[in-house]
Amino acid sequence: MLAVGAHLALATFLTGPETVLLPVLVALYLLGRVLFAGGYAKGAGARAFGTALTGASTLAAFGIALVLWALGR
Repeated sequence: MLAVGAHLALATFLTGPETVLLPVLVALYLLGRVLFAGGYAKGAGARAFGTALTGASTLAAFGIALVLWALGR
């Protein structure tokens, strides 16, 4: 459930039009989970892109939140 924490952390720092990032990152996370589940029966190689997309969207949310925090927002 790291993604939930990442998105909540990011939501505390975004203002106005920047909040469009939240649904975009959530959509990427969900797409990654769907691709992961779809490739599950085919083995690790078929799950790799879904895993990477899930992790990348979560890391992006944490990273953006960290940068905004460091900038004093």
